[in-house]
Amino acid sequence: MRGGSPDQNLILLDDVPLYYVNHLGGFASIFNTDAISAVKLIKGGFPARYGGRLSSIMDVRMKEGDMNEYHGAFSVGLLSAKPSVEGPIIKGKTSFIVLYRRMLYDLLMYPVSRLFMDGVGFGYHFYDLNAKINHRFSEKDRLYLSFYSGDDRLRMKGKERYIESSQDNKVRWGNLTTSLRWNHLYNNKLFSNATVAYTQYRFLTDIEQKDIYFSYHEKFNSGINDWSAKMEFEYFAAPAYKLSFGGDVVYHTFTPSDSSYKIVDQKYGNYSTNTWESALFVENELKFGSVFSSNIGLRGSSYAVNGKSFFSLEPRILTNFHLTKNLSLKASFAQMQQNVHMLTNSGMDMPVDLWLPATDEIIPSKSTQYAMDFAQSLFKNQYELSIEGVYKKMNNLIAYKSGVNAYEISADWQQRVEKGGSGESYGIEFLAQKKMGKITGWVGYALSRTTRQFANINDGKKYDYKYDRRHDISVVFMYQIKENIDVSATWVYGTGSAFSLPVGQYEIINPDNPDHYTTQNIYDGVNFHKQKRRGIRTWNVSIYNAYNCQNPYYYYFSHDSYLDPNTGERLETRKTKQTNLFPIIPSVSYSFKF
Repeated sequence: MRGGSPDQNLILLDDVPLYYVNHLGGFASIFNTDAISAVKLIKGGFPARYGGRLSSIMDVRMKEGDMNEYHGAFSVGLLSAKPSVEGPIIKGKTSFIVLYRRMLYDLLMYPVSRLFMDGVGFGYHFYDLNAKINHRFSEKDRLYLSFYSGDDRLRMKGKERYIESSQDNKVRWGNLTTSLRWNHLYNNKLFSNATVAYTQYRFLTDIEQKDIYFSYHEKFNSGINDWSAKMEFEYFAAPAYKLSFGGDVVYHTFTPSDSSYKIVDQKYGNYSTNTWESALFVENELKFGSVFSSNIGLRGSSYAVNGKSFFSLEPRILTNFHLTKNLSLKASFAQMQQNVHMLTNSGMDMPVDLWLPATDEIIPSKSTQYAMDFAQSLFKNQYELSIEGVYKKMNNLIAYKSGVNAYEISADWQQRVEKGGSGESYGIEFLAQKKMGKITGWVGYALSRTTRQFANINDGKKYDYKYDRRHDISVVFMYQIKENIDVSATWVYGTGSAFSLPVGQYEIINPDNPDHYTTQNIYDGVNFHKQKRRGIRTWNVSIYNAYNCQNPYYYYFSHDSYLDPNTGERLETRKTKQTNLFPIIPSVSYSFKF
């Protein structure tokens, strides 16, 4: 967000960090909206309780389940199915909720692809499983057990019809998390929240091919396993002053790259790296009537790896001035340290992102961010206009060395990266929103730039980063026709990812002005609700990518041959082509809640 790569955004689900939060390469979120009770998005002015990332925070809370009655829901459509159930385990004391979501696209894609790909079937799907148990010991003590598992799975399998060959290629990536949280109320002024958690992220590829002459089996594995504990306190010292303080500790096990290539059994790469990360924080929230409020905090963090420790003090300041009854000004300053890195390829290959630890050689990243926001409410708070400017400076960044790819076999992944990079991200954001009435929605526009600079990349000059989004426009329209019929439409336009084109057969460079492509998507939907004696049924009719924009997912070269009409010589040309995801997709779904 705001020019940061995915690793620079802290995404929490019930206090547990998630390392990858997208399905379909970013086209869908891992969060099942039916499972979510609250979302807090912080793009600037980060409270000191949050740390370990450079760009933004999204704090997501799952629903807790009904303690008195059983409820259920089921929806099925052309693209996905979503069953859920919740209710009491011990009435009035213990509840549960379980939700599952699975994409159904592969059930159609796999048999159809076998018809057009010489017997080779191609399938892709994802799933999400959310579960939570909530137990109330007393009015002062509550215990929560949360669980999430989600995966993207892509497979190409089959035997070609005309030659004796077979293949079974699998790619899988996703998260698994579980957490146990205890809330305790000491008195009407002091409250605590204790959490222990486990997090896992994995990225796996398994490629197996055979023919009458040759067979091989190649595996690639990368991932993270975290064990963590956190303790937070909130003390309401006075009506205008709240003190928050606490700390956390995380034990990381990184598997940066673990490759095996089987003609004869052999393994390559790094197996694991263990690190410790800990932090203490304090926040002071002050209010002076309705005119001024602030959150002034400090976070101190420590990171230990390979016998070496890195310490950081991170001040945070957020102020909010109400200049008039309807006009407010927010200003913030924050320093952050990040102890994990993500390597992402900016070439034309299929996107692959690898999570790596900061080490004694490749030290933690740091950022300093400033932001200022004006917001104006109009017509009795029915409308809101806002404008926000932001500037962020980053240091100690890493990137792949020129010509290196994610799967390259090397004794040490650190030999494949450039280190000591710097980055800048700056821009301005506009938002016009209608918040009340039968017609609601918003129009947003962001103009920004994100750059990177490394001594040995692009001749040491700045270049546009892969996640640079020069222009980003979103339009959302919602209309409540009747109590049981609503219509919505969403249109999104964004400057696409910067990438590097090869200029020779053996050398890849990063030009001063990398090419861009645009992404344009539109989604329209109509919901029809009907109250039944024992539940509510809903029909949804929708169209994704309504005008069939050919949004590229990645680029590749195609070699075409032809005969020269003058000499009869066979010549080859190389063309740049793109792989597109998701053309126009109409969908009809039915859901029933009871």
